[in-house]
Amino acid sequence: MKIAVIMSTYNGQKYIEDQIKSIFDNKLSDDITLYVRDDGSTDNTCAMLNEMSKNFHIDLTVGNNMGYKKSFEKLVYDIVSLDYDIYYFADQDDIWHKDKIAVFQHEFNCLSPRLVFSNAELMINSQLSNQFLYEENYDIWKSFQSLFMYGNIYGMAMAINKELMTIIKSDRPVNSIAHDNWIPIVAHLSGDIVYVNKPLVYYRVHDKQQIGVSSSELIKPTTLLGKINKIFAHPFDKIALLFKTDTFFSERARLIDEMRLTKNLTHQQISLITNLKEVRHSVFSRIKVLVNPLFRGKTPYYTVRYVIKVVIGNL
Repeated sequence: MKIAVIMSTYNGQKYIEDQIKSIFDNKLSDDITLYVRDDGSTDNTCAMLNEMSKNFHIDLTVGNNMGYKKSFEKLVYDIVSLDYDIYYFADQDDIWHKDKIAVFQHEFNCLSPRLVFSNAELMINSQLSNQFLYEENYDIWKSFQSLFMYGNIYGMAMAINKELMTIIKSDRPVNSIAHDNWIPIVAHLSGDIVYVNKPLVYYRVHDKQQIGVSSSELIKPTTLLGKINKIFAHPFDKIALLFKTDTFFSERARLIDEMRLTKNLTHQQISLITNLKEVRHSVFSRIKVLVNPLFRGKTPYYTVRYVIKVVIGNL
């Protein structure tokens, strides 16, 4: 199988070498091309990538700073071709297990669109934490509602086959949206998703990471007072988020509709998609979204946040 690994870098000199070595140390790494788009690094990242390209098959594109969302989008739509069988996504600062590709390849025994993802062990800076990215019974990815409203499959732990990449390339996001916030939705609606419930990546958490789980998110309060304090911490930041333009739902709704992926959805689901597309422009659509029982967040806090953003037309 021909394999493409897709990675965006930005000032990643501290950990990039370990990550790239771990990718090419995989048992089935003979036919891997690592596509890297550097997003305007100001450190030695590009020099290190050029040096490593002498030993590894690295296709490097150096660009201006666009942010990680647009950088990955550029890779998917403009740089990486449909000449590969499997496409893996990777962050610049993690470490892959040596059997990651071998385990994933076993799950790609199909000709239909498929996304495969695994668990990951959190590594705080360079120390293993015995904490994992997903809980033992993680199943949010199984239903459209949970996956659309609050599910998340982290890109650094997922891969897709050529059949799914072909569908992905058929429509490009208009607004900025993270690749791992909508590719799983497309996979769910056009094919299937397979979860490998074992850690196959060491997911590094550190102060300078560009995306992903922050160290503060790992600290889970155990007392009721601690939980209340966390909810009400940084109130002004949370209020500011309500007025920040957010196309998270509306852009995914537009993509689902324009890619004609609604055929297996229920009437309520189609109504939610249709009205989320217009929520910023139509008061009627806002009302339809608010009364839709599917429009609920993972917790009451997120539900209230989403409702407020719909009311003010900022979603």
